[in-house]
This record gives sequence, C-alpha cells and structure tokens, in this order.
Amino acid sequence: GLVERILEDVRRQPGSLPLLQYALKGLYERRSGRTLTHAAYDAIGGVEQALAKHAESVYIALNAAQQDIVRRVLLRLVEIGDTGEATRRRVQREDLSFQGVAPQTVQEILDLMTAADSRLLITSREIKASDDTRTAPVTYFEVSHEALIREWERFKTWIADNLEDLRYGGELLKAAADWNQGGRDSAYLLTGNRLLRAELWVQNADANPLQREFISASIAARATRDAEREQQAERELTLQKQAAARLRGFVAVLIVGLIVAVGLAVFALNESQRAEANARAAAENARVAELNEAEARSFGLSASGERALLDGENELAVALAVEAALVTENPPPQTRLTLSNVVYAPGTRRVLPQSTSVNAVLLLPGDDFALVGADGGALVKVDLATGDPVLTFTGHPRDVTAVGVNRAGTLVVSGSVDGKIILWDAVTGAIIRSVAQKGRITAIAFNADDSTFVTASNSGSLFVWDGTTGAFQRSLVGHLESITSALFHPANPAVLLTAGNDDTIRLWDLTNSETPALARFVTEGDVLSLAISPDGQAVVAGFRRLPSASVAVMRLYSLDTLLETLLVTPPSVPGDTRTSQLPPALDGVLFEAGGHSDDVLTLAFSPDGTQLVSGGGRDDSSIIVWDVATRQAVLALNGHTFEVRSVVFNAAGTGLVSGASDATMRVWDLNRAEIIRDFTEHTERGVTAVFSADERTILTGGADTTLRLWDVATGLTLQEFIGHTDRVFSVDLSADGMQALSGGEDGSVIVWDVASGEPRLSIAVDVGEVNKLRFTPGDLQFVVAGSSGGLALWDTVSGQRVRSFGNVANSVAINALALSTDGTLLATGGAEQRVSLWEMETGTLRRQLESAGTNVRALAISPDGTQIAVGGQNGSILVWSVDGELLDTLNGHDRAVVGLAFAPDGEALLSGALDATLRLWDLASGFEVRRYDLGDQGANLQSVTLSAAGDIILSGQTDSSARLWRLLPTVDELLAWTFKNRYITALTCDQRVQFRLDPCVDGIAPERPAFTPPPIPSPQPSLLYLQTGAIAAINSLAGDNIRLRVTPSIVSDENILQNLADGTRVTLLEGPVMAEGLMWWRVRVDVDASEGYVVEQLPDESLQILVPLAVFE
Repeated sequence: GLVERILEDVRRQPGSLPLLQYALKGLYERRSGRTLTHAAYDAIGGVEQALAKHAESVYIALNAAQQDIVRRVLLRLVEIGDTGEATRRRVQREDLSFQGVAPQTVQEILDLMTAADSRLLITSREIKASDDTRTAPVTYFEVSHEALIREWERFKTWIADNLEDLRYGGELLKAAADWNQGGRDSAYLLTGNRLLRAELWVQNADANPLQREFISASIAARATRDAEREQQAERELTLQKQAAARLRGFVAVLIVGLIVAVGLAVFALNESQRAEANARAAAENARVAELNEAEARSFGLSASGERALLDGENELAVALAVEAALVTENPPPQTRLTLSNVVYAPGTRRVLPQSTSVNAVLLLPGDDFALVGADGGALVKVDLATGDPVLTFTGHPRDVTAVGVNRAGTLVVSGSVDGKIILWDAVTGAIIRSVAQKGRITAIAFNADDSTFVTASNSGSLFVWDGTTGAFQRSLVGHLESITSALFHPANPAVLLTAGNDDTIRLWDLTNSETPALARFVTEGDVLSLAISPDGQAVVAGFRRLPSASVAVMRLYSLDTLLETLLVTPPSVPGDTRTSQLPPALDGVLFEAGGHSDDVLTLAFSPDGTQLVSGGGRDDSSIIVWDVATRQAVLALNGHTFEVRSVVFNAAGTGLVSGASDATMRVWDLNRAEIIRDFTEHTERGVTAVFSADERTILTGGADTTLRLWDVATGLTLQEFIGHTDRVFSVDLSADGMQALSGGEDGSVIVWDVASGEPRLSIAVDVGEVNKLRFTPGDLQFVVAGSSGGLALWDTVSGQRVRSFGNVANSVAINALALSTDGTLLATGGAEQRVSLWEMETGTLRRQLESAGTNVRALAISPDGTQIAVGGQNGSILVWSVDGELLDTLNGHDRAVVGLAFAPDGEALLSGALDATLRLWDLASGFEVRRYDLGDQGANLQSVTLSAAGDIILSGQTDSSARLWRLLPTVDELLAWTFKNRYITALTCDQRVQFRLDPCVDGIAPERPAFTPPPIPSPQPSLLYLQTGAIAAINSLAGDNIRLRVTPSIVSDENILQNLADGTRVTLLEGPVMAEGLMWWRVRVDVDASEGYVVEQLPDESLQILVPLAVFE
C-alpha cells in the first residue's frame, strides 16, 4: 500500500523525518477528497523529490533580484569535500552579507527561507563569550536537509557551475579562520602565488567579509614588504658604488691573472667534457650489454619453458615462463608467446596443503567448497578459492577413509579406519547419528534420489542405510574380501555396483529383498576403483598392477543392455555368474588401457561422459585424462608426489580436484584457459559473429539461415532471428543494440528489430551474394558488398539506395570490407587482387593498393585511420599507410587470412586464417607475440573480432560455433592473470643452477623480481537478472510454443494450461523454484492475466526462455 511504499522510501534516506514532513505536506495538498493516492505521491516525486519540488516552487515565486540572493545564500551554505561532493555547513549570520545587497534585503530572504511554510533553511543559536566577557547569542544558518543538495536540480547546477570557486573558497575560508583565531598574526597571511590566486578569485567570487579582510590584509602586508625591499635595494646600491671605486685599482692586475686562468679553465673544461662523454658512452654500453644479457636469459628461459611443456612438466614450464617474463623489463616477443602458451595450457590452478594424508575429496554443490577426509580423523570443508578450512567436522578419532554427500549438499556421511560411520549436518557440522561397521570403511555412496546410501568396508561387509535418517536397512552379502568401490547407477536408484579384492565386480538390485545380487563378474585381478558413465551405459574399472606387469590396466565395460537384460531376467541363484549366458557384445570389454605405472586407485567420468580421469598409486602419482570416444590419453597431470587417493570433476567438466597421500589437494584446469566460452547451438557448419557495443551480447549468423543473440556471461540464447532462405555470411549490430543487419547467400539484407526478433526491412541489394556489410556511424545507413562486385550505401530507415561505389557492372567479387572509426574511409578488396580506398562522403575512389598478387580476404583500418592491414589468400599480411606506403609484411600463416583487427592502441594486429590459428602481431617489431590454435575436429575460422578493450577475441567458426578467447595483450596483464590462476612452484637450487638463474645463498633462493600486477577487468555481468515484478518476454526457437503449467513439472502434459508463443509478455510473480533439475517462475500472462509456471531456461539447448525486457532497453 501507499504507507508501506512511503516507509520503504523513508528507510532508504538518512535524516528521514524532515523529508517525510515535506512529502506528507505535499501529499495532503494533492489529496483526492479524504484519500491519499499513489498518483499524488508520484506527482510530488516521492520522499526524495518532495523537498526539491517544494524548494523549486518557493524559488520561482520570487523576483529576479530575490532569486539571485537565494542563490548566493545557498552557495554560501555548502562546502566541497575532498571527493568533490557538496555537503551543507553552518554559517553565522554575520557571514551572510553580500556586496551590493542591503542587510535588510538579505534578512528578508533569510526570514522567507526559514519561515514555517518554507523551511529551506534552519537556524540554531549558541552562547558565545565575547571579548568583554559578556555572553551574546550567535545565530547560525544551514540548509534544512542534505536531500536539498542531492535532489534539487537547480541547486545542483549552481554547485556544478561554481565547483572550483566553492572548493577554493573553502580552503581560503579555513586559512582566514586560522588567521583570525591566531590573533591576526601576519605569519598566517597569504604570500606569493597563493596571494595572486586569491586576488584573482576575489574579483569574481562571492566572498564573505572575513575572506575579504584576510585577502586585504595579505595585500597590505605584501605592499609593506615591497617598500622595505625597495629601501634595502637603495642602500645596497650606494654601498656597491663605493666598492666599485676601490675595485678599479685591482682591475689591471686581475686582467693579467684572468688571461692565465681562462687558458687553464678552457683546457680543464675540454678534458672534463671528454671524460663525461666517455663515461656516458661507457654507461650506455653497459646498459645495452645488460639489456642484451637479460634478453638472452629471457630467450633461454622461455625456450626451456616450451620444452618443459612438451615434456608434460607443466608446473616447471609455468615457473620458467614467469622467470623469463620478469628477468627483463621489456620481454622479447618469443618470451611473450611462450608465456601465453604455457600459462594457458591445462595445469595446476592451486595447491592446498593439508595437515595429513588426504584419503577422500568431494565437491559440494556449486563447486566452491570441497569436503576433505584425511588421516588423524580430519574431516573439513575447504574453500577452494583460498584453501582455508571453513568448517571442521569433529568426531572421528582415527583416519577418515571415505566421505559421501547427498545431491542437495545437506547431509554428509563419513567413515573411518576403525569402522565408525557418522552422519553430519552439512551446514553446521553437527553430528546427526553415529553408527559402526566392521573393518575399515572403504566406500560411501548415495543413490540417485538420495533415499539410500551404502557403506562398504575392507571386511567385505556392505550395509544399506536410510538416506534421510541414517537408519540401518539391510546387509548385502557376497564379496569374500575387501570391497574397494561402491557406486549407484545414475538413473536407477535401486541398482548398485561394487568391486573388491576378490577379483569380482558385482551388480545388486535393492528392490529385490530375497535375491538382491544380479550378477558377479570375475575379473583378472583386484579391482581398486570403479566409475560409471553419467548415462549409465558403461562402467570402468581400475586394477591393481600385477607383479609381472609394467603398468596397471583399466577396462571399460558395456552396462546398459546388460543391466536391462538382468533386470528382466534376474539370476535364479544369488551371486550367479551370468556372463556365460549373455551375448559377447554385452559381456565384452569395450576398452582396455594401461597408462599408470602403479595401481589405479581412483576413477571419475566427466559430467558429460566424454572424458575419464584416473589417478595412480605411490610409484606413479600421476593423473591421466582419457577421451572416452577415442580411448586415448589426452592429458597427463603431474604434481602430486605420492599416491593419488581421490579425484573428482567439477560440474562444468572443465576442472578437477584431487587429494593425495602427499598431504595436498590440488585444483586443476583441464581446458586451455584462453578459451572463455563456446556458443554451439547453430546446426550447420559456418558461423560469423560480432560483439554488441557494450560487449555483453554477441550476434551470430550461420549456415543454418538463422541469427542468434547470446548473453556473453551465461552463453544462453536471448533471441533467434528467422528470415533468410540460405546461408548467412555477414552480420552487424547497431551501436544501441536495437537493430541488427544480416546478409548472405540469398542476396538480401535484412534489418532486424532486436527486441522482437522480427524483420523490419528486407532489401534486395543487387550485389549478388552478400559477402560483407557494416553499419555506418549513427546506424542510419549501411554499406554492403557482394559476389557480383557490387558495392553500395543504403538507408536503414527507408530501405533506399543512397549511392553506389565505382563501376556497378564490375563482376569481380568483393570478399573484404573495412570502415574507419569515423566513417569517412571505406576499404574494399577481393578477387581483383587490390585494395580500393573510397571516400564515404562522395563515393569517389581515393587510391588503390596492391595485394602482392593474391586475392584479398580480410581488411582492417587502424583506430587512428592511418594504416590498413590486408590479409591475402596466400596467408600474407601487408600493412599499408593510407597514403600508399607499404610499411611491413607479416609472414606466418600458410593459408588464407580471413579476419583482421587492430588493437585499440594500434600497436598490435590480430589475424585469423584458414590454418586454424589466431595470431597477435607486435607491429613495432613485426613479431608474433600470441598464437591460438583452433585445432579440434577440423574446425576453421570464418570471422574474427576484437573487443573494444583489446582483451577478448570473438571468432566465428566453420564447425557451427562461435568462441570467446582470452587475450590479455600485455605482459603485465598476462602475468597478473597467471599469479591469480596458476600455481607457480619455486624452482629448486639445482634447477636455478641448471637454468642459469641467480643461485641460492645458504640454500635459500633469491626472491623473484618485484611485480605489481595491474587490475584485470572483471567479466561483464549477465543481462539475465530476473526478479519478482519484472516484465519478461517468452523466447523460443523456430517458433515453438512454451508451456504454461499448473505446477513446475514437465513429467506430465496434464498440467499444461496453455501454449505461449515466442514474444509473449509475462510478469514474474514468484521464483525461482527448483524442480526436476530446472528453474521455474510463476508468471502472469499479460494478454489474458492467466497464471502458471514457466521454465526459466533450458541449459541443454543454451536457451533462455524468460528474457527480461530490460535486455532490449
């Protein structure tokens, strides 16, 4: 209601009661009968604006002379702080006098501004002792509330117009007050430049009496000093004349001596200058030699870093690359290239030391924290960002050997070497229940719906417990020796897999109370670890290394069809081996590999099932990442120094957390860190992409004939554009993000309304296939080039051609187009093997540049408009001045260059080519300083764009995706990222000698050179901020409808209320609510006021269903 609204506004305001007074008064005056309304509250501008509107009404009722006095009074009552913010101050009445204004007139204005119906100023009185010891009241005036300064636009304008005068006046007033309080001692007066500035200020400023007296006294003191100096000068002149007469007698003698002295001085000066020149030359030679030595050391260290990376020693590679970058102030290009190659490679993000040997690690939901079970009874919740323990679970007296957590992250179960099992509250660490089992607890696992968990031990016992209360349910008998692993089927909460040292893998059906054992598979050796794929189709087993073998093996078994068969036809005898009764395809090993030189102690599938990770025993201690599809090892992670006991993927599948007997946890990055995000929902090969002006969204166009607008922060689709009939080759976004352009193989250009996703104009531009197009500055026109050689400027409002460039009958295709930042110069190139420079204003040809006998595939104009980069079909890059001078040739690509972009400072150039590489070139040296290899599944580059800050690359690719790449172009930015995101190991004393670094002293390595990292810009926040009361639009693909449902569930179609078409507007009433793995909002449909639940997003399709309208504002 209105009362709640007013109270909420009041709570947000300091000193709220005076504001409330004005608001209530204004609200009462605008009441409707006896009713106070929201409309009236809006009209007065709420609590914040009520006082400002009241002040404005008082002001405009005055005549011009009175208004000027009001302005002068108010400015006298504010002061400017160090931050430039204006605040109110108390001023005595005697200081509110103004030149040219009668005191009575000033008093009338003060009375008006303090009157009960005005209250713009408030007064206070203090009893102040006077010189004759009698007391006299002193009246002070001040602005009634800070809100008047913050909210009254006219007052704010006065302050802004007089900001420097007010700031300096405040400083002057303080100096004058010190002078006055110091008995007007001349030591406090202004002198020199300070006095000159005060004299200039007082000529135009509205100074108070004390300020004027202070400046006048300073001027008078200066006049006195000047008079005294003039008298002193006259006395000194008289004395000089007398001295001159005496000196003339000595002149003749001195002349002779002077001639001799000058000769000696000239000789000495020449020798001194020669010595200084020699010293400067020697110093410069020493400096150059030192720089050359440092550069050579940097080269050597970077080369060693590259070798270490190739040898799989990632941590050593990072340490050497960092040393190479810090050993010289200006690292050479090779060092910069090596640093990016090494630190962006997969590797250790963080090493988190623990107090004892780590036995089990689990990630909690959100992946920010891990549960760690270790020797000595340690069970802690660790912050992975800092390594700090945030919660300690106290209760185990001996080694914690197994840990489990339910999917909600609310219940923790731990087991120890003495068989003790404890259920914990995951939030508080309080013990819920404590039970016991025979033997060392080796495994704990929750089922898919958290209704059950099991515990296994080295005694062969296998217990089933209630997943909520921890009550014992049953014991599963079968294993004859230690059970090493236990896990549930990801989709079937009743199916359990276990493995042990009795050379068996067993399947259990917990719904069968009589014969829960489904099958027993005899293996060739002890199974030490198990993992099941997320889709439940396969299980992998890790084995103990046989004494006769050089490596331990892993085997991947088919599971889905086998399980289906077993559940339909269960074994007749508990524990019956059914492999002999099944077809070979069900029974056979899909994959067998040996990668570890010791036991395979831990296994885990990535969340998408495409990768598998394994951890090795004490003589191996490595972690290996496997590609499930190819059955090949793709990455070896070295760093642990003793057996790896536990390893787990994060939810995104991009990283790992591991724990080992070396008393450490490690956080690993698996992906190359230069890749920020992929956008993969186009369905045909070939995507072109551009940034929006604020770089919070990107627009892509694909060979699937559609365009998509994406949220950069989340990778979700915000809008789909359907209208082209063939492949889209080129896209662009207007500066305000409200219009999009697209063109392609169908020969049309479509101007889109971004908010609705609908075409606003479709233009047959008559250039053949549309190869390139761009908005011009202002977005009222666009330029388009095509396969027929046509090049034209079009109006985006009328859809009419503005002009054509050159010979429209030219049939040579234009493949590249670039527009200068100011929109005055257009560059085009194509199959005619030259670059044409056009005046945009007139359409005339300014100049043509040669492309060294190759077709032009890419163009870019430098930010200052003085240089043009030309990418050729043969992989060459030419850099020209706009005046026609060839400045440089950059060689490195061996296939066509399809994208170019200058860095914002114009000192570097980004290129992308059909050799599947992106390269950054230092234009001063012509060297390559960064290289990114696309190198996956035959994908290649189609477009290249650089962010306005020059730190992010956007590429469109031939594999139906777009990608964001992390650039961080300077060495300092790259080092700052490295120190934040990579573990940098300290080189040993032997390594320092090996790599010719400063040696250790008494076994202690010298400190690294000081480095102050620059700030790294934070990622742009997501546009997808949903809150109750917000308006959102339904976003669907290909015109599909989105269901409005009675309840947040997709299991049944019976709860469907209606289908919502793309673009339907809804109001968010309540949410979000998590149900069935999806986020839901209760909404009201604007068109018919019906209410129900809608899914917020479909992560599997990278689709945002509810898009806040604020995205398009």
